[in-house]
Amino acid sequence: MDPNSKVALVTGSGRRIGRALAFALGDTGCRVAVHYNQSERDATETASFIKAMGKGKPLLSRLTL
Repeated sequence: MDPNSKVALVTGSGRRIGRALAFALGDTGCRVAVHYNQSERDATETASFIKAMGKGKPLLSRLTL
């Protein structure tokens, strides 16, 4: 399975377990949809970190699920 062709939507990825999961998936090279509802600053930091890792491709998205 090629992780570059995969997209992962991680709900609540601005904080705690969601953030850790987003980092791990980004580290494999997945495209990561960084979801948040209220924690925009935290989610932006998560997306920036994934991008800085140089492997994953983050997409920041505010959604009400």
